Amino acid sequence: GTEFHEQTLIDKKVDVVFCNPPYSEYSQWMIKIIREANARRLYFVAPKRWSGHQVVQDAIELRSAEVKVLGEFDFISAERQARATVEIVCINLGFNSFSHRGCMVDPFHVWFSDNFKLDVNQEKSSHYDFDRQLKNKVQSGLQGELVEGGDLITALDRLYRRDLEKLIGTYKSLQEVDVGILRELDVNMDGVERALRQKIEGLKDVYWHELFNNLGKITDRLTQGTRRKMLDTLTENTHVDFTVSNAYAVIMWVLKNANVYLDDQLVSLVKRMTGKANIRLYKSNKLTFGDDAWRYGSTPEDLARYALDYRIVLHRIGGIDASSWDRERYHGLAERAYHFINDILTVANNIGFDTSSMQRAGTYQWESNAL
Repeated sequence: GTEFHEQTLIDKKVDVVFCNPPYSEYSQWMIKIIREANARRLYFVAPKRWSGHQVVQDAIELRSAEVKVLGEFDFISAERQARATVEIVCINLGFNSFSHRGCMVDPFHVWFSDNFKLDVNQEKSSHYDFDRQLKNKVQSGLQGELVEGGDLITALDRLYRRDLEKLIGTYKSLQEVDVGILRELDVNMDGVERALRQKIEGLKDVYWHELFNNLGKITDRLTQGTRRKMLDTLTENTHVDFTVSNAYAVIMWVLKNANVYLDDQLVSLVKRMTGKANIRLYKSNKLTFGDDAWRYGSTPEDLARYALDYRIVLHRIGGIDASSWDRERYHGLAERAYHFINDILTVANNIGFDTSSMQRAGTYQWESNAL
């Protein structure tokens, strides 16, 4: 339900695309989908005149696609009468020999070739930890944006667009460098293309994570583990574009469906706190489990009925982190400890405790032997 022309299709791997475009602008829709779709087949309900549109035909040729008209229909006898005569068009994008999911012509390669007019044929490329640097930069930039005013989604959208433009602009600047120099530096264009593809996908993922981890309406209902599962769904097969309209659509879905995850989150949190030192067994279980059953951090398989004690000692949950690059990001805590404290408040809120006045882990700067 969001704006079609704001979406990027090249990184959305699907089997089939079906489109019944607005007939007043059918050609723009067909051209965009044919050039960008990462799918096996495309189906269009298009005005019959589509076959005479040269730019549409050029897009089909560019993708080395096969076209078949499945039928011809009109709306003269329809409830909403119209004089338009349409055809059902099937466009087969085919497969190459390298990947069972790949198209005959990779849509990202089409986009890259259109935007980066370079011809360097070498075989070496270098990589660096882009995601890690980007996360730190987004955090610092976000704080400045929110201080100046504006809501979280608008601030993230502004930062995302800025970073995306800068990323593409940096790569496009290679066009200004003499080709001979690029060859001397062993610049490999296949490597440049792969690196840019990864960075564009990674950029979207980083901003979705920042939204999910900083928006109180989500963190009040969902634990870090649940947020990660939902984000994996967003990014595993379909890298959803980070736009204001998409962000609001996803958030509305999350809030409407949060109740589905509440029981699982409670059980998961209790299991994380379950240990020999932290439980009170029911009478029927007191003699069942000896020390051996708890060795190496494992939990007895048949442990069924128990309650958590009031004082809980946890192992392997993290603590003060004095050396990690994450120290500033997680306010002196290890990442696991940071999320664990916040998860306790989230689950407590979901089962009826008022945690609105309680401070989350990010409120403090955590240090050893200090208050």
